[in-house]
Amino acid sequence: MHTFGIENTKLIIHQDSLDLKSSILSEIDKRTAAVSEKDLTIRALNNELTKYQVVSPELDRDIKVLFPELNSYSMGMQQHYAKTDSVANLIAFIYTSPAALTQIQQDKLQKWLKNHFPKDSVVIIKR
Repeated sequence: MHTFGIENTKLIIHQDSLDLKSSILSEIDKRTAAVSEKDLTIRALNNELTKYQVVSPELDRDIKVLFPELNSYSMGMQQHYAKTDSVANLIAFIYTSPAALTQIQQDKLQKWLKNHFPKDSVVIIKR
């Protein structure tokens, strides 16, 4: 206090510990709410992403065993806009092979894919 020209004076600060405690708890609650909101957003985005993931290790093993004539393949969920007010999900299966599949092999592939994805239409494309 001597710096301010006030001699023989003490500065004593009293603060109510309840106010400090409630302000700290309030700030923690705000931070927790923000984190919870982020967690919910992340969970929703992960759920949305899961809808479009169709390939799994099991599916890959099955394809290699059932369709060894395929060199490579790509598979994914597509949204087909048939009309302005209509969206249909379909599974696109794109493959390469040294020779075209026979009709029997194509039918087998179509049935096998339809069995794995019963709710979706399946489109098979040779590249």
